[in-house]
Amino acid sequence: MKKTLPLGLLALVAVVTLTAWKGGCGRPDHRDPAAMAAFVTERLDGLLDDVDATPAQRTQLQALKDRVLASAQQLRGTRQATHEAL
Repeated sequence: MKKTLPLGLLALVAVVTLTAWKGGCGRPDHRDPAAMAAFVTERLDGLLDDVDATPAQRTQLQALKDRVLASAQQLRGTRQATHEAL
């Protein structure tokens, strides 16, 4: 149970983040990265409230969320160059 909760939340954060940056349903991606980060943060905070996460779990998952968002932002920045290369 101790490993299941963080792994499940990690998977959820990854799915929400990737969906948020993709734009969903094949629509063009014109979203503001700051708005997406706020959306993911709000969702994660709500989920952590729902599962009564401990402060240590919150800290760990917030750090993970920050790393995932930073990685997504970096990928978003190189998207145009990758598109042109293909």
